[in-house]
Amino acid sequence: MARKQFAVLEKKKRCWVCNGDEEVECKTCGGAGEMKSYIRLLVIWSNHTDDYIVEKGSALKAHRLRMATGINVCEEEGLTLMPLTHFPISAVSMASVQLIQYHAREYKEEKVLKQRHRVSIIPVASVRYQWKKHEGLFYVYGNERYVHIPDYPQKCCCCTIL
Repeated sequence: MARKQFAVLEKKKRCWVCNGDEEVECKTCGGAGEMKSYIRLLVIWSNHTDDYIVEKGSALKAHRLRMATGINVCEEEGLTLMPLTHFPISAVSMASVQLIQYHAREYKEEKVLKQRHRVSIIPVASVRYQWKKHEGLFYVYGNERYVHIPDYPQKCCCCTIL
């Protein structure tokens, strides 16, 4: 009796994406086309802050006033804000218009979640002094009572102001 020999073919599942033309079978789905995929979404939150300082009558630089706190006299918050046209100081109203226009122009590709206007008044006291033969001026500013003496007369390293 003659034995029939059958050729045993290794049966592989065909991948529906590449139709089984690749040489390596997918280890995840076994060639069934059931590969898992994920979509990665990256969300970046950013806070854009700008300010405008209306400084009247003192020689304090803006960077010093930014460190100090004052009294909040106006605060508005919302999804989108209109400029502060009702503010009694016209320079503040104009700055409000400019800042809102600037943010609309610079960040038009970003979704705005909230906007805020805050107007603070920072107290500044200028004091004239005379020490020995030197006359000068110093400033006390902010609720923290920071002191700035632009032309301090004493030039040693161990001097402090009480």
